[in-house]
Amino acid sequence: MCISLLGETVNRKPLGHLLKMFTSLGIYAESFEIPFLECTSEFYAAEGMTYMQQSDVPDYLKHVESRLNEEQDRCKIYLDISTKKPLIATAERQLLERHISAILDKGFMMLMDGHRIEDLKRIYSLFLRVNALESLRHALSMYIRRTGQGLVMDEEKDKDMNLRLHLIQYGKKASPRMKDFASP
Repeated sequence: MCISLLGETVNRKPLGHLLKMFTSLGIYAESFEIPFLECTSEFYAAEGMTYMQQSDVPDYLKHVESRLNEEQDRCKIYLDISTKKPLIATAERQLLERHISAILDKGFMMLMDGHRIEDLKRIYSLFLRVNALESLRHALSMYIRRTGQGLVMDEEKDKDMNLRLHLIQYGKKASPRMKDFASP
């Protein structure tokens, strides 16, 4: 069954018939579902570790999204409906929950700095699935603090801010004078 996870073709029709027969005999969970979920968990644990190390965060998030969609399709096509919830939860746990910190540490600041809206939407929707919005909120809070501190500590911007402030104050003072000068 892990063959289909590796991208190899599985003859779905006979497999679907076999799994329906298991269900009819009352042996689906014991003979298929439990070993299948264990195999899936091991596969996604290894894949998640490897993929997280070898790819950047946007690519990893796209991969996770793709894998979750594949599992949804697998459930629709040939698995018993009872397998859907534990299968999706297994994939989410191994591909997302185990990597929340790594995703945020490795790529959140970069996504924010780059204004990568689609990737930020993706991270939000995936984190929502695994109740990790508090971690995302914390990362956003840290980003805001870091950015704010950077603005405050940047002497060049500080000089520019003072110049702007002086220009605004000058503009307020000069405006009545301009009106007086320009009036007939």
